[in-house]
Amino acid sequence: MIYTTVVTDGTGEHETPDSAMRAELAALSAPSRIAIAELRPADSPRANVQDDQHVRRLLDISADRLPPIVVHRATRRVIDGMHRLTAARLRGDSTITAVFFDGSTADAFVLGVRLNARHGLPLSRAERSAAAAKIIASHPGWSDRMIAEAVGISAKVVAAIRCRVAGEQPSGIRIGKDGRARPVDGARRRALVERLLAEDPGASLRKVAREAGVAVETVRRIRARSQALPEAREAGGAPQPRQEEPMTPAEALRVLKNDPTLRFSETSRTLLRLLDAGFSGGDSWQRMIDNVPQHCAGIVAGLARQYSEAWMSVADQLSES
Repeated sequence: MIYTTVVTDGTGEHETPDSAMRAELAALSAPSRIAIAELRPADSPRANVQDDQHVRRLLDISADRLPPIVVHRATRRVIDGMHRLTAARLRGDSTITAVFFDGSTADAFVLGVRLNARHGLPLSRAERSAAAAKIIASHPGWSDRMIAEAVGISAKVVAAIRCRVAGEQPSGIRIGKDGRARPVDGARRRALVERLLAEDPGASLRKVAREAGVAVETVRRIRARSQALPEAREAGGAPQPRQEEPMTPAEALRVLKNDPTLRFSETSRTLLRLLDAGFSGGDSWQRMIDNVPQHCAGIVAGLARQYSEAWMSVADQLSES
């Protein structure tokens, strides 16, 4: 079975291959037979847990051709596969093939949402919104994008649901899709870092990071940026801007392409090709945006966000080196 991510963003529903889901399923236990009598109903994100027509369709399929159901080992509650379980009962089976999940009850619900949102009977928009609200309550530290990826709706919709049902997270920390913790009030914390560095220029990076509640790398980046500004400034005044004009993207690319240390390495040539492909002058970007079919807009927007995050990570690492 191929699992797909379904993203609903106001322009329609789009499906893309979900390798993360395949990896998640690979982490479950090996399939084994379990007595149907031991199993408990699912904590389902669906408003209508059973679709009789879907059960009838499953009855026409040989049981050995259906994927295993997913069960929470600690509670014996079905995470995914209630329709398959009902079909097995109607066939008179006493056991069914299952794989086990060993996480918490809250994480079991999230896994159930992921699976239900990506295969079989798709969740309705209302069901996905209700699931997002429940995950916000059980995982308040997760970022909007992380919850959106799990449920199959846009991060903007998750943010609206969060404001409606939970308000702002008291701790001000969210866990992103990459597993890293980030402050929600990032701009305020960066301003605090700048103030602490101005008050004590010799303070260690770790000391400032601890007081501001940010990563050491963030302090290092802010300090490097402030040190790059001209030293001469009015007492109490704002830093003076650089006098030299920054290179345009076209000029920067020309410099890099003429650098022999980059031209004669396959890895560096790949980097140059990626940089060249990402540059588009004039109104080329707008023309490309205007020509994206509406039914593809959500997919392109999602890829653009992922690519921008990847490039920001590259920029951060190069700035810190």
